[in-house]
Amino acid sequence: DYWHHVRLAEYASWEAFLAARGPRADQLFLFEEYGARSFYEPDYPEDAILVFGQETAGIPPAIWQAWPDRLFRLPMRSERIRSLNLANTVAAAAYQALRGRL
Repeated sequence: DYWHHVRLAEYASWEAFLAARGPRADQLFLFEEYGARSFYEPDYPEDAILVFGQETAGIPPAIWQAWPDRLFRLPMRSERIRSLNLANTVAAAAYQALRGRL
């Protein structure tokens, strides 16, 4: 009952996304297990773009290497035991990005 409120767009590739959207660097937030910065740190702009990779492989290296200063992680309780799957990570990051607007 909420899909009519969602603006969904799909792209054939990362390159197609970049060509179509032309995102600014400050809009991009790439989430990786080993990101240097916590997802609590940034101020997310209203037009933030949150990028997540495959659960098993993460974001392809070519993408995060091109945007190394836009790499973030969710803090985990243990370095050895991951406690969040991709769906949980997306939900937590989305709510953190929206937090200032709720």
